[in-house]
Amino acid sequence: MNRTEICGQAGVNICNLPSAAKGKASMQLRENCLSIKVQIDKHQESSETVLPFSKINGVTININGQSFNEFSGKFSWILVCFVNLVFFPNLYRLYIVLMLLNAMNILKRQTWLTVSSNDQKYFIFFNQSEIIQYRQFAQTLLSKIK
Repeated sequence: MNRTEICGQAGVNICNLPSAAKGKASMQLRENCLSIKVQIDKHQESSETVLPFSKINGVTININGQSFNEFSGKFSWILVCFVNLVFFPNLYRLYIVLMLLNAMNILKRQTWLTVSSNDQKYFIFFNQSEIIQYRQFAQTLLSKIK
């Protein structure tokens, strides 16, 4: 696998409901996969998950009240990356869903969304500066998996 970083890094703040555990996630686009590093606490080492493009799955999401049920090629403006991460070793797994949005016109100045997968629900919040830095990253990544 070519581990060369292609288009820089983007970060998103994550919040798991209902426990409200907060952390920071960063993404690197590589030759045939997406690398996600998560740091739950600034005093803790970050953990890395590598997600091959072939394993990107559909999940149920809701953006500002509007629902989209599955990831599909026809929804080329949206990408859902489903990441399986050990949050506390051997206690339980936290599923973090990172949204990369290609059609920025669906986003308001402040955008909230909920994500449901495997009977668990998560909340992700984007502010304006985060929305702007995702535009190029999302377009490049989407072009690689079509």
